[in-house]
Amino acid sequence: MTTLEKKFVPVMITPFNLKAKVDLDVVSTLVEFYLAAGVKGFFANCLSSEMYSISEDERLELTRHVVRVVDGRVPIVATGSFGLTIEDKADFAGRIYDTGIDAVILITGHYANVEDGDSVLLRNFEKMFRLTRNIPMGLYECPAPYKRIISPEVFKTLLGTGEAGVS
Repeated sequence: MTTLEKKFVPVMITPFNLKAKVDLDVVSTLVEFYLAAGVKGFFANCLSSEMYSISEDERLELTRHVVRVVDGRVPIVATGSFGLTIEDKADFAGRIYDTGIDAVILITGHYANVEDGDSVLLRNFEKMFRLTRNIPMGLYECPAPYKRIISPEVFKTLLGTGEAGVS
């Protein structure tokens, strides 16, 4: 009888100090706690880590810090689809990837409005992939700004491009 290996990849929370600044010392402690517990990776800069409440610079600093503390022991992914335009999102994806993470996660609700069809979503993803070239990417059906569920057809199309994973 074989035993399945259990895998644990926490979504990071972001601790703040009394001055409402990201407390990187506590982040370090949290990372080491998770590593000691046997995590297989980290999802930094996500909804649980207050990604919508911190600045762009803080998102980058927090992610860079997690990468530095983890020091290659496990893979790290982080949300990278911030900005008003697809070009802005591609620029931020490149900058967060340059922090040393293993893949950039795109929030599906950032690539089409609620009322837009799948053709708009696919067109925007294709543009994003062109602008970001070979950055490894995954998708997050995050509940904010709204939960954009990927249809089986879109999923199949994206898998066919070889340019996006799904989480």
